[in-house]
Amino acid sequence: MSKIYRLICILDSIKGEDKAVSCEYLHIHILKSDLIATIDEFAKTLAARSKNYSLFQWGALWQKDVHVRSVKVLASEIKKFGQIGIGAAARGNNEQAGDFIGGGEGFLFNLQNFRITKGNQVFKALNDQGYWTFQVADFNGAEIFDADRKIIKGRKELLRILKDKSGGRAFVAVFDAKFEGDFFARSNGVFPEDNVTNSTQLLFDKEIKGGHLVGGSSDNGDILSLKERFTQEKACLIDFAFTITSNILLKPVNEVLIIN
Repeated sequence: MSKIYRLICILDSIKGEDKAVSCEYLHIHILKSDLIATIDEFAKTLAARSKNYSLFQWGALWQKDVHVRSVKVLASEIKKFGQIGIGAAARGNNEQAGDFIGGGEGFLFNLQNFRITKGNQVFKALNDQGYWTFQVADFNGAEIFDADRKIIKGRKELLRILKDKSGGRAFVAVFDAKFEGDFFARSNGVFPEDNVTNSTQLLFDKEIKGGHLVGGSSDNGDILSLKERFTQEKACLIDFAFTITSNILLKPVNEVLIIN
């Protein structure tokens, strides 16, 4: 029986809003849904209205490319800004001096914070553990959409559907889905004390528990991950497909606030 996964999807910029934005990248983290509360249970905890339509951000993905990563925020602080978010766990404050360790992919749902590490393992994030980048939104006032349960074929189609529901704005969306066929997720970190059997495994394609979903994009990091298993030509063609199995909760975003 196929596993059901919780997907958190973030689009933080819209093509045309900023001349520096050449494409729209839908950032997606996944986690086995049986590890967390249901979408409906979470929706019941939310207020119907909110004045907060900001996406709060610490760190930036480009810092990985220039090797200047450092811990920007603790898990305990993230929860003060919202209930839903994704990021990258870490410890250390000077990557260039060797004082930095990546700790896996961050996944915050309903104030429950998880790390998905190398070796395909999931750990609950401790309040004093940090992140070098994270984005989080307050889901009070989120809109609820009924999915039509059709198969969504790829990242581009998913982006189009979610942008339509957000009225063309940036957004954070969360829902459950059952993947159809092969799909791949990665994690690029693990702490030394994590009990992981295969700490070199970055890309998961069997018995996936969670991670950063790759495929269907031209993002350099995603392509590099897929090239661990495939040729450049094949990596560029890989995508995913799934059927949404829950309501979609979506919070439109009016602005991205860089905290640190």
